[in-house]
Amino acid sequence: MHTKLGSAKKMVENLAFSAILSNKKQRNPDFYNWNRVKVRYCDGSSFTGDVQAVNLATNLHFRGARVWLAVMQELLAKGMRNAENAVLSGCSAGGLASLMHCDSFRALLPIRDVSGAQYIKSYFNDVVTLHCLGRRFRGEDTK
Repeated sequence: MHTKLGSAKKMVENLAFSAILSNKKQRNPDFYNWNRVKVRYCDGSSFTGDVQAVNLATNLHFRGARVWLAVMQELLAKGMRNAENAVLSGCSAGGLASLMHCDSFRALLPIRDVSGAQYIKSYFNDVVTLHCLGRRFRGEDTK
């Protein structure tokens, strides 16, 4: 692809952190002083692709699952394994990636919901139920 969304070569170099990722206390009083990482969307499959061979006709790799794993290993090595709390978020395709990887992200860290309750788990359980995604996430046939 020859757009900023299809190649790391054409992406803008710096992106601002905003909303829940803002470092401004007045805009983000709960998380302004947390460490933040923005993982750039690069694979067209919300970091789930893992093909063995590159498509020679398009030169598309679709190996986002490998990118996700490499990023998580790097962040753990840099200190994320010691985190007392963590938030995984995203918008658009990144929001889908957050949903797709929330369980594996949670399994990396000995933490629980910020509130200390199971609010987030129950919220996303409702999303999974509403969209009938439970069988898909458990790897069962969805027919």
